[in-house]
Amino acid sequence: MTMPNHPTLMPIQNPTTLMRAMSKKPEETDITMDGSTISEATPYEIFKLALDFATRTISQVLRRREDTNTLPFVHSILAFISGYFPLGGRPGYEIHGLFRLPEKDQRGLVYVEDYFPNGWFSNDKIDELGKYFELPSVSEEGECRILSLGYNFAFSGNWLLWNEETRQFEVPEKYNVKINLGNRQRTTPSNRTRPYELNVCSSEEDSAQPRTSARSHYGKKSHMDNPSPEPRTVALHDIPVWRQGNEYILAGYRPMKANYRQVIKSLSFLHNETWNVYTHLIGAVLLPPYATAILRTISGPQYIDVTRIDFIMFNIFFCSAESCLSSSAVYHLIGCHSHEAEQLWHRRDLLGIVILTVGTFIPGIYYIFYCDPILQKIHWIIVVFCGSATAALISIPKFRTLRWRKARVSAYVALGASALIPLLHGVQVYGLEYMLEYSGMKWYLVELLLYGGGCGIYAFRIPERIAPGHFDIWFSSHQIFHVSILCAICVNVIALMEAFTACHTLDVCYIQSVHQARGTKL
Repeated sequence: MTMPNHPTLMPIQNPTTLMRAMSKKPEETDITMDGSTISEATPYEIFKLALDFATRTISQVLRRREDTNTLPFVHSILAFISGYFPLGGRPGYEIHGLFRLPEKDQRGLVYVEDYFPNGWFSNDKIDELGKYFELPSVSEEGECRILSLGYNFAFSGNWLLWNEETRQFEVPEKYNVKINLGNRQRTTPSNRTRPYELNVCSSEEDSAQPRTSARSHYGKKSHMDNPSPEPRTVALHDIPVWRQGNEYILAGYRPMKANYRQVIKSLSFLHNETWNVYTHLIGAVLLPPYATAILRTISGPQYIDVTRIDFIMFNIFFCSAESCLSSSAVYHLIGCHSHEAEQLWHRRDLLGIVILTVGTFIPGIYYIFYCDPILQKIHWIIVVFCGSATAALISIPKFRTLRWRKARVSAYVALGASALIPLLHGVQVYGLEYMLEYSGMKWYLVELLLYGGGCGIYAFRIPERIAPGHFDIWFSSHQIFHVSILCAICVNVIALMEAFTACHTLDVCYIQSVHQARGTKL
């Protein structure tokens, strides 16, 4: 994709245009200056100040190992040097002709969502993915491009060498000096090598061999001396922007981990996703034996006329709950692996909520309208339609971004509120007394309160909004939302058991007809 014609990026068509626009002064206006009026800051000193500023800035950037913008930053600098200032040029070398930035070399820089300001692109039909130069799935190719630029530099002078036999970069002996970067000191080994290999894009078998690779800070174990171990958790400003979903959670974030084994190891220490992972992980583990116990209970002799449909209804709910809990646990665990993995499991997490909502309604509707199959089917169609519409909405990539977070919450609230339709219809047909006594309605209302309250707390980010940084690890809004989901699942089981018991221990159809007749008389 080509950037729009921005005035500051366009090549100069006629370099003398500016000179012609400048009015010429007659020689008589020249003023003779003595040495005392010359500024003490000579061009060389100014250059040294600029060089010192640039060096300090670059050194700070290079220390941000987990920042996904560090690699594109290095890439941009090297591509610019390669395109504009060939290292083989002698003093006084001039570039003939003006041309654009070397875009062909800079393609592939990965930018995070919401990187570009609103209205940045003149073509408003460009979708979200089209704004970025390259998808995150191929972001590691940027390392290969960086090393290919280094390969070209090695043949432009004698300060960087390329050893064809070892396929490593080397430096001459005169550059084997101690480098002081703040409080860190590193000394290159004696002899003339401090290798960085070009073949970082080789197979996994090759990468398993001991060597110093440019991937050392991007997913592969570093063989370079590192006096300070990598911290288990980092601050908000140390993670990529696409992970910064809550500006009130200031710390406790896990660094990016390209290795799934390292991601799983994060289960062993405390971070700001620990509660989110374990609440639903424990729930997903305990749900199958709990469901088995419930299914054994409903098959007991105290219940009459229990059919296979009853077991299907309960299984629909338990399977939907298991899908939601397991997807949520994996999403919150895998989120620090990569943007691609986070997007995949984020989509499954959102879909799991829809599945749980629909899976909760279907058995509830079955027992509310137990004696009226037509009303059952009508309300099933409504629920499935609302669930499908919500699922289609969250399948849109833009809808899953941070900017549309409140819209997602609103969609789920609307889907959950649709549960009032069968409840209100049941009240209209059978009366409020019957619904509260036999259908489990009072428990459904508690369940709706749990879901609605959890969504509201999550949407408004309470309590961390009130005291940023105080709820980084415990009792944040998302954690409270997870607990409310677990409680709502338990309450729904109570509601189903109450309605099931009424339908299979009483003549519920007769009771419904009595309440209908009473309602008609009223």
